[in-house]
Amino acid sequence: METTPYLFQLNDQESYPVKITFSKLSTLRKKNKSAYEKYNKIILNGAQDIFDFLYIIYIGYLCANDDNDNVLSSEAFIERAEYDIANIMETVKELTQPKKK
Repeated sequence: METTPYLFQLNDQESYPVKITFSKLSTLRKKNKSAYEKYNKIILNGAQDIFDFLYIIYIGYLCANDDNDNVLSSEAFIERAEYDIANIMETVKELTQPKKK
């Protein structure tokens, strides 16, 4: 079942699609192994701080934009993130536990 990308708004007022699937993670692992490994470590060992949750969203951004070579770096993505813990946690939940439609 294909899931619809979730939108995550950064402080530039742009909404960016974010989505994680096994297929997209597999593509990410081939294109950007270090990003995949950091994500995998967070998922398997649990988040150690709030930036780990933002990194999960960043991976969703990379996966949703896997056909685009002009993506934000993780640093730029995090710099543009609003300090809205509830929204961050809701987005992580949508990415890691998507609702069945």
